[in-house]
Amino acid sequence: MTDQDTAKNKPRQPGGATAADASSLAEKFAAEPEQRFTLDDLRKVMAVLRTPEIGCPWDTEQTYASIAPYTIEEAYEVADAIQRNDFYDLKDELGDHLFQVIFYSQIASEDERFTLDDVIDGATATLGEDAVPPPEKLASRLDNVPLALPALSRAEKLTKRAAKVGFDWPDARPILDKLKEEIAEFEAELAAGHADNMEDEYGDMLFVLVNLARFLKIDPEHALRRTLRRSMPVADIPIKRSATAMGDAVFNSCCTLRV
Repeated sequence: MTDQDTAKNKPRQPGGATAADASSLAEKFAAEPEQRFTLDDLRKVMAVLRTPEIGCPWDTEQTYASIAPYTIEEAYEVADAIQRNDFYDLKDELGDHLFQVIFYSQIASEDERFTLDDVIDGATATLGEDAVPPPEKLASRLDNVPLALPALSRAEKLTKRAAKVGFDWPDARPILDKLKEEIAEFEAELAAGHADNMEDEYGDMLFVLVNLARFLKIDPEHALRRTLRRSMPVADIPIKRSATAMGDAVFNSCCTLRV
């Protein structure tokens, strides 16, 4: 084997691809365009795209942070396809979402932090746990809920994890009682004019409502979207009409709003 052949088969970076890998993939795509590809094929494509000189300049420049917004976007597109019952679109969106996992894992492999196999191993081990973790592990469970999640999603995930280790309500009635308690506390702060305290109490009310939705198996995000999509006739909008022309204009716009 010549020095040139050796260089051709040597990755330029940890977890990277070689020129030979790229040639092999190109041949596979050209030879059987109708064939079914595997997870390993997708992983190899990502490695080639990320390898300098033989890959894609855009892909090689990306970082964990730069692709994070695309991950969030893909997650919403998955949820949208499910809501529309468009399973053909769902298949494509899940593929895009899977590619995000491959992308992060490839970058981590280059940084020698972890590999896709490590990700799969960790997920399998977590799902394969036979017993619910004891209550003393609740704190560590809750600490692992990502801070970057939208607040409603994070609140829902926190209540779900707490419920799994025994911290749950026996039925919906005590949750409603707790909601009434939080509403009373909010009204007290409202009457006192304490803005900061009002925000805290408002957050407490929202958290209880999320917990109630979780208990009743209602998706709060979906429920709110349904409300926003419904028409809002005049009689259903609790808005006090202003005597000013501007107030009337705003009121009339709200009354005809459809989302």
